[in-house]
Amino acid sequence: MTVKPTESDLRQLIAGVVNREIGLLTPETSLQDALCIDSIDVLRLLAAAEQRYGIHIADEEMVELRCYGDLLGLLGIRTPEPVS
Repeated sequence: MTVKPTESDLRQLIAGVVNREIGLLTPETSLQDALCIDSIDVLRLLAAAEQRYGIHIADEEMVELRCYGDLLGLLGIRTPEPVS
């Protein structure tokens, strides 16, 4: 079953892949540094996202993935603008 990507669902997916609770994620959060995951975990995360959301992530897109904001953009998830 595929679902529409949302930030809440993505956070749950990430937590499931890394098998632990995740803290605050901002668009600037480094996936590997902040979540203490390695490149294999990133590949597992992307494979899980492809399956869950029914999408294909090209190799070129995977190489560019550095932070949580990159992942949000890749999946077309828009975050609310901060209120000032």
